[in-house]
Amino acid sequence: MNLRHLTAYLLIFCCANASAQAPNKQLQYLSIALTNSASSYPVVGAAELWKARMHPGFTLGTGFNWKHSDKLAWAQTFKLGYFFHRYIQHAVMLYTESGIRKSYGKCGVSGMLGAGYLHSIPATGRFRQLPNGSYESFGKLGRAQAMLGFTLGLDYPISPSNRIFTRFQTLVQTPFVPGYVPLLPVNQFHLGLTFRFNRQKP
Repeated sequence: MNLRHLTAYLLIFCCANASAQAPNKQLQYLSIALTNSASSYPVVGAAELWKARMHPGFTLGTGFNWKHSDKLAWAQTFKLGYFFHRYIQHAVMLYTESGIRKSYGKCGVSGMLGAGYLHSIPATGRFRQLPNGSYESFGKLGRAQAMLGFTLGLDYPISPSNRIFTRFQTLVQTPFVPGYVPLLPVNQFHLGLTFRFNRQKP
């Protein structure tokens, strides 16, 4: 079993286990964010997000709290994302995160760990040479990969049901190029809004 299949099975297991362990939990919000990405060192390469060319994307998300008090919540998220890196790839991500959100007055600060599936589609044509000397295109449908992520977030209410947020995420996709670039770290900056489905505490 290779890493891609293992990650896909783990993602399915985590989602199924979350549903089984929390039959009475309801999804509490919808979030949408615009993102910018840069391939660089994890965390310490964050400055490249503002130096490099824009690599746009978006993320849609939802989730619930396993437990929460007035100041602290253990949260679970489920997200679908996309980003484009010029000359390198289009990436579609499906992943889940689990972590802690702490309230400081009206502000919320969160830290999350995540894992999931990433589908990488080349942003340029790929060709290989045939025995007769001609070339053929290949790899147009892309490659299935695993992804791991770490996210820090800050949010603030702008209405009783809506919050604006910003997040910094480091994700690692693997294997990016088997035998050559096994791990590709990508830093992302998120700016978005959450829309609560009800007035219960997030």
